[in-house]
Amino acid sequence: MSNIHIKRAVSNIREKTSIYTPIVEAIVNSIQAIKSKEEANGLVTVTLKRNGQLELDGTQSGDRRIEEIQVRDNGIGFNEVNRESFDTLYSDLKINEGGKGFGRLTYLKYFDHVWINSVFQKKDGTYWTFDFKMGDEKHFITNEASLPAKTGQTGSVTRLGGLKKKSAINQSAKTIARNLVELLLPYFITEEYSCPTIILMEEDESERITLNEYLSSKEAVIKELPLLESEFSLQGSERPQEFKVRLFKIFSPGSKVSKISLVADKREVETAFLHRYIPEFEDEFFEPSSNPESPGRNYIIKVYVFGKYLDDNVSIERGGFNFRRDREENNELYADICQTEIEREAAKLANTAFSGEVASRLERKKAIIQEYVEQQAPWHRETLKNVDLNEFSMHPKPEEMEEILHREQFKTETKLRVQVRNILDKEEPSDQGDEAARAVAINISEKSKSELIHYVALRKYLLDLLARKLDYRDDGKYHTEGAVHDIIFPRKKDTDRIPYEGHNLWILDERLSFTNYVSSDIPFDGGNTDRGDVIVYGHRIAMRGDNTATNPITIFEFKRPGRDDFADPSSTEDPIAQIVRYANRLRDKRFKTPPGRPMEVSENTPFYGYVVCDFTPKVEEWLEREKSFTPMPDRKGWFSYQVGPKIYIEVLSWDKVLNDAILRNKIFFHKLGI
Repeated sequence: MSNIHIKRAVSNIREKTSIYTPIVEAIVNSIQAIKSKEEANGLVTVTLKRNGQLELDGTQSGDRRIEEIQVRDNGIGFNEVNRESFDTLYSDLKINEGGKGFGRLTYLKYFDHVWINSVFQKKDGTYWTFDFKMGDEKHFITNEASLPAKTGQTGSVTRLGGLKKKSAINQSAKTIARNLVELLLPYFITEEYSCPTIILMEEDESERITLNEYLSSKEAVIKELPLLESEFSLQGSERPQEFKVRLFKIFSPGSKVSKISLVADKREVETAFLHRYIPEFEDEFFEPSSNPESPGRNYIIKVYVFGKYLDDNVSIERGGFNFRRDREENNELYADICQTEIEREAAKLANTAFSGEVASRLERKKAIIQEYVEQQAPWHRETLKNVDLNEFSMHPKPEEMEEILHREQFKTETKLRVQVRNILDKEEPSDQGDEAARAVAINISEKSKSELIHYVALRKYLLDLLARKLDYRDDGKYHTEGAVHDIIFPRKKDTDRIPYEGHNLWILDERLSFTNYVSSDIPFDGGNTDRGDVIVYGHRIAMRGDNTATNPITIFEFKRPGRDDFADPSSTEDPIAQIVRYANRLRDKRFKTPPGRPMEVSENTPFYGYVVCDFTPKVEEWLEREKSFTPMPDRKGWFSYQVGPKIYIEVLSWDKVLNDAILRNKIFFHKLGI
């Protein structure tokens, strides 16, 4: 044949091959050689040669790397026809059996050395041996030698040595055998075909495993499950394509999970997790034993899919298919069948076969989701009625449930917007349009209820958080002033820098939810001068958004829970004096207003001041004797009107602020059951 660049051809193998690909290739070549010979007692033996280094005490080394794999058969051997085919890239000798004339290149992707020794019969009836090494530069066959054979038994031995990725197959014989059985299963189960005996063994014969017995023995670890419906059809770009499904239980699966396997020319090509389509297949299943002394066995499901469409479209490396994995959105009508469509239909048949167990698992999952919604996310109650439970994994975590429910909620909102737009675009009203409008109105009402539930529930969480921050820390000290400050309104921020819903001023006063401008811990003039903890300008609920001098300005000062040193005579942090000073400076307009948001302040602008702190005997004495404040009936707050600066001031305890907020919202919490 003409010279080819073998190394480059090997490096261009980019499909999803694995270390098992060349081993399966060698075994399939042996199976085909036995078929060509029409050998009734076909036998393929796969021998594992490991590192046999001895330790000083004479025992085997713990490093039992596989150094060479030998595949032996009693097939037709490398006669003249097979030799020419092996030396021809893209040979069509085995095209009727799905041969691509390319598979042997995978030998060199994973092994450094490939030797083949064969005995074949010439046309004159004589037997000859044919030995060669597979080349890795320009020729497939190198170092060849042909001599008369000493035996009349044909067959071949393929030796794969110099494993490039030793760790990739540093496994026990049992593990390798199980993997090979699953990859070669189509050969074992093909109707009207008898697969040769395939044996995998260690070189020292410490283990000898017959792969066929995985399906045929009394304690077989692979069993087929008959299906009431085993075929489906999908419409291709030119004609319908037929597919056949066969389902198997794989016992004692170890860490494996249920899968869908797409088969081409009797070889597994692509696999997909079955739980991608039916989440309830994520866990293993259990088959009880009919023998009381046996506990039964766990198993997974493997769904094998066959079809001419798969045979015709398998890639040359057999690592994938020449059709898309997913259908393109803009090419629905004339696109070929894609991989996910085939897998989805196969999954449906598996789901039907396990409908009882799947339904039971689905109910358990549904209970988990419902419990989450009822206890932690009641605003999703309406959304839960419409969401597809297959969107959730079998054991959904809160983060996953919230993400999926939120996504479904967004889809509902988008759909409602489209429906409203379609109704508004109608030129003339009609009975049908009125009915559509009523249906949309009901949906919007339910959506609004869910949003209100969400908002109220978030209030409950925030009050719980505030209560925690008012308690002692683990070190026996109170949390800092900033810890509680940031819950109510982030420090160093104003309403020009955070979104409308980014603060929780409702904890202090519900009216503060509707404000024109709020400044938190920001100097009046942009420098290092005095700054109020929270300064609220303009209650929108009162002034309807108009920026006028008659609207009130409210100033808050927070003091760290447990702290009372501000009541000392020598303190420079007197919060009442601070509030009066802030009010005077605001009235004098001695500060920089936010860009584009001038504050209209006059002598008659109402000012309110609030100090939030913990009440100790020293604080109460200070308020009564030094500040002349009047106690509220519950003595959890004190008040006074400062005539000179014209400002009304209240001093409130943290407990009062928290308890009042809880009382204002308690009826909503009760109705929601939170």
